[in-house]
Amino acid sequence: MGAVTLEVTATDGTRIQADSSRYQTKSAAEIETWLKAVDEQIGQSFQQMATNDAAEDKQYGPTGTPAKLPAGLRQLVERKQRLEQAHAAVVALEQRRAEKGEASPDKIAKVPLSDPDARILENKEGGFAANYTPVITTDGASGLIIDAEVTNSTAEAPIQTRATERIEEMLGQPPQVMMGDGLYGELAHVRQLQEKGIEVLTPVKATAACPGEVAYREDPKTAVAEQDWAQLPRGQNGRLTRAAFLFDRNQDCFYCPLGKMLSLHGRSRHKKVTGGQRVTVIYKSNPGDCRHCPLKESCLVPGQKYRRIERMEGSEVLDQVAAKMTKPEKQALFWKRKIIAETPFGHIKHTMGIRRFRLRGLPKVQIEFLWICLAYNVAKLSRLIRSWPRCKLARVVRRRYECGWV
Repeated sequence: MGAVTLEVTATDGTRIQADSSRYQTKSAAEIETWLKAVDEQIGQSFQQMATNDAAEDKQYGPTGTPAKLPAGLRQLVERKQRLEQAHAAVVALEQRRAEKGEASPDKIAKVPLSDPDARILENKEGGFAANYTPVITTDGASGLIIDAEVTNSTAEAPIQTRATERIEEMLGQPPQVMMGDGLYGELAHVRQLQEKGIEVLTPVKATAACPGEVAYREDPKTAVAEQDWAQLPRGQNGRLTRAAFLFDRNQDCFYCPLGKMLSLHGRSRHKKVTGGQRVTVIYKSNPGDCRHCPLKESCLVPGQKYRRIERMEGSEVLDQVAAKMTKPEKQALFWKRKIIAETPFGHIKHTMGIRRFRLRGLPKVQIEFLWICLAYNVAKLSRLIRSWPRCKLARVVRRRYECGWV
């Protein structure tokens, strides 16, 4: 139809409650107790059935075995299957937490019994409940949803990566610009989008000072003016952050606010939960340069003789995005992100009244949300066509509609 231009798109996620009670969540130990009780009930039922069959055979002669289980026993078997599914889900959740180093005796993993695929997540309105996280990508020109996916985690960046592949397959080309909030600023994700020729606009933390900031100098070996020292970026503990230092990509080193070099010290490799390795590059200053530095008290940890700075290998990609986000025209474009990305969710929740899914299980919830997005797009397209005198895009859509091209 030509309504979707793919010039600017935005991705965002929200929370929609699962068809499950917040208070019907159980841990692995609690589910195992229930499973043991259900097994005992099933065993007693089979024992009672065997006794009854023997008595009937003695009185009436041998009879055939019924093709179906009695209603009461069938309900017990189905309940056991649901508990086993929930137990498998909570065990897998505990393993993922252990791999991430998030396991804690104070935070026991629990899953909802009626929908084990759901997760206890924080509501946008406050509080916690059994939720799913729908993520949509919206076209900026038309406001139509061009991709949708539901997840039961808080990781939204991988969904945006998969969305670009589905959009390219469906529309023949990837979006030109993709915007997202801070959740979409992961290094691997940004690199994948840029390799596809997509311009990424998302708030990210730069490796070091960016143009326009107090700590930035054209010549990194020169010192920041003393009258600007109070404006250098500091953390909550009052100490200078990495943003107060300059990074020289050519020499692979940092420069402190007084122009002293922090040279490459080494690399540290860590296994990532999602696979592969994360390489951290370590830089250290010369203890002699720090000994009489006037910024020593606000730079070094008490008892430390040198300053240490770390960065992720390949973080130059994030530096490019951070530098781009300082430009006024990019800031003006990014300001529209919340309008493009959050308007569909506002309409879905407040106008359509959808704040809770009706189906259970991630595959079924995914199908349900796709139908919701289809209903939203039909209503949105209808409004575009009706408003053709005021909207250039709607005039194009209406002309194609009248000519029978749609």
